[in-house]
Amino acid sequence: MDQSTMLFVVCVNDESLYSRCKSHIMQLAVPPSYSVDIMPTMIHKAWHPLITKL
Repeated sequence: MDQSTMLFVVCVNDESLYSRCKSHIMQLAVPPSYSVDIMPTMIHKAWHPLITKL
């Protein structure tokens, strides 16, 4: 059976907060047929205008 994956893309600008975030994500209830991946990203100058509009 193919396993489905839930991907969490996390913007990282503080390592201790990222660690807490990962811990909380890994505590989520996940169905047996699913896996969890976490993809850390850093804020890039090109993203700044997009983030400030949110």
